[in-house]
Formats: sequence, structure tokens, C-alpha cells
Amino acid sequence: PNNTEKLVYDNGVDPAILLDSISNKYESDFIAQRGGISLLVQKDKKLNASVGLEFQNSELSGSRYYPGKTSLSKNYKNILPNLILNYKTSKSSNLMIAYRTSTTAPSITQLQDIIDISTSTAFYLGNPNLNPSYTHMFFSNFRIANPTKFTNIGFNIFGNYSVDPIGNETQLMSKDTVIYGQ
Repeated sequence: PNNTEKLVYDNGVDPAILLDSISNKYESDFIAQRGGISLLVQKDKKLNASVGLEFQNSELSGSRYYPGKTSLSKNYKNILPNLILNYKTSKSSNLMIAYRTSTTAPSITQLQDIIDISTSTAFYLGNPNLNPSYTHMFFSNFRIANPTKFTNIGFNIFGNYSVDPIGNETQLMSKDTVIYGQ
């Protein structure tokens, strides 16, 4: 489990007062079980390919203990395919193609719905409704080598695409500002 405790006090009064609007105690946990199967094909020392499929069951849970008690629990079931292909086109050239999928859970800070003012230049407000992101990654490489001339030329293509990407919004404030009623 991931825990955070941020208690912020107004020290301008005596005795100091705990500020509920920007204080919190939060715990989150992400548990994933994964299993799968892969098939490896090898032919004539030129072709090497692997195709796989994994099933992932994951649970994202979070509990806020202060201020007020709230909790969330979400269960996700994902199918995660993968593919790796290596093809030796000649003694001096090779083509490699890879495709993978993965998931990434939101962090504890990204799940909290309380403003975090621990850094004076950047305030954070999370979203308890975030889902884990699901990413598709593609990579391709074609390489040609000339050992007699000590040269090696490679061409790479890389890309990824995420469903439910997790990001952060930045707002620059030039004066005191009310954010989400706080």
C-alpha cells in the first residue's frame, strides 16, 4: 500500500488550527495478477517470432481517512497481447518488430481530491475517478552492418498510444485564486 499524510496548520493563530481543506490522510493500493501464454516460432535461423497473450486482473483501491472518510475500489480486467519478430534478411542485415501492451495505475497523489500545497509554486488536485492507462507500444528496427568497413546503419520507428492516459493539468496563477471552491 501507498500512504500519504499531509496535515497543514494555520500557525498565524494561537493555538494553531488544522486546515481541513488542504490536509489529508490517504492510502491506496494497486494489486495485479497476470498470466498468459506465448508461442515461439523459429525457422531456418532466419526467422524468430513470438506471439503472446496475457490476461491481467487488477484492483485499484483507495481510502481517505481525513478529512472525512471516503473509499474507492475498482476492478479491471485487461487482455495484453504482445508480438516480437526478428528476421535476418541477410548475413549483414536484420529486421526486428515488437508490439506490447501494458497498464499503469494512477499514483496516490493523482487519486486524492484534496489540494496539495506542499510546493509553493505548484498545487495539485487529484481525481479519484481515474482509471489505469492502457498503452500500446510499437517498435521497429532495420539494421545493416558492413564488418569490413566497420559501419552500421540502423533505422528505427517507435510509437505508442494510450487509452485513458494519466496526465497533470498546470494552471499558472498571478494572484490568490479559488480552485474548485478552495
